[in-house]
Order: sequence, then structure tokens, then C-alpha cells
Amino acid sequence: MSAADLIVGKPGGLTTSEAMAKNLIFVIVNPIPGQEERNSDHLLEKGCAIRCNNLPTLAYKIDELINDKSRFETMKANVLRFARPDASREIVEKLSKLF
Repeated sequence: MSAADLIVGKPGGLTTSEAMAKNLIFVIVNPIPGQEERNSDHLLEKGCAIRCNNLPTLAYKIDELINDKSRFETMKANVLRFARPDASREIVEKLSKLF
């Protein structure tokens, strides 16, 4: 993920967390009902992802995103605002202040 600009896949919990920590736009493909659907909705609402449930159009959608520099940069900025790569450290710091 460190060498990528976007990720194509299913938004499970760990994949989504790592993708956000690496500041990647998510191209969501066929999420399963439940957690993946909820993660999809959240990423889409925050402007950090596009969704494609029709595999024959996947390459077209990715090309359109990559070729639209303004949209791509806006989505990258959205990911930067939304991501919490230091969340575990923040949680530990807050917990340590309680004791």
C-alpha cells in the first residue's frame, strides 16, 4: 500500500484502516452486507471512495477517476482529513491520563 495511490477491493475493517492510514482512495468492489456495507457507506459519505459493483465497468471508473486530476486531488484531501493513522497512540495517551 505504501507505493499505491488507490486501493481496489472490499472494505473490511483492517483493510479500510490500513488504506486510510496510507492515505489511499478506496475503489470499493462488491462489499458484503454488514460491516463492509457500513464501511462503504462511511467512506463514500466522506468522499474517500468510489464504488463499482459491475466488474466490466471497473477499469472505466478507475480511468475516469485517475484522469480527473481535480476530483482525484479532492478525494486525496478528503482521505487526509478523514484518516486517523495515530488513533491507537491517541487512545493510549487518553487512557494513560485516566490512571
